[in-house]
Amino acid sequence: MIKKKRFTFTVAYPLVVMLALLSSSASAESLSVADGARIYNDNCSRCHNPKPAEHYTAREWSVIMPHMRDRAHLTRQETDAVELFLAAALTTAGGATVANQDGLSVRQATSGEDLFSNYGCIGCHKVEEDGGNQGPRLDVTLNRKGTEFMVEKILNPALGNPSSTMPKFPLTEVEARSIVEYIRSVVKS
Repeated sequence: MIKKKRFTFTVAYPLVVMLALLSSSASAESLSVADGARIYNDNCSRCHNPKPAEHYTAREWSVIMPHMRDRAHLTRQETDAVELFLAAALTTAGGATVANQDGLSVRQATSGEDLFSNYGCIGCHKVEEDGGNQGPRLDVTLNRKGTEFMVEKILNPALGNPSSTMPKFPLTEVEARSIVEYIRSVVKS
């Protein structure tokens, strides 16, 4: 009897996990940098102490991701979305060529909303009730610590937390302020 239950668990558990991953994954057409951030947050942090994207080079990530695709049971589209997120995080200021789902360069974004979306902030952070759980809630942080702290934290993620897993994105101070103003605009008073 014990062996039968163990066998059932051994066979059923991977199927349940696979179905859950498939049902929660986005379609290939809708995957974006934000989806990649969310997948990175939801999958990598389950087994690893997540490292900031810049901890590895783009070449090292290109070796890691196919291995993790198999180990974490990610689809090709999910792996591509994570690589898109990592590429956005690793792009140097002024030279970004990473494209979002509309085919526009991440650096072509001009509004705070576009930057927030293109860099996948919502994948790791909540604003109001939407977003990931890897990082702190941005609406709460903005209300508690203010605009200047948020701008500095976006520009230097290790500020106050040297082990922060937030990537250091290639943003200017003007772009960081634009993101903070966008967050302020969507927060319900």
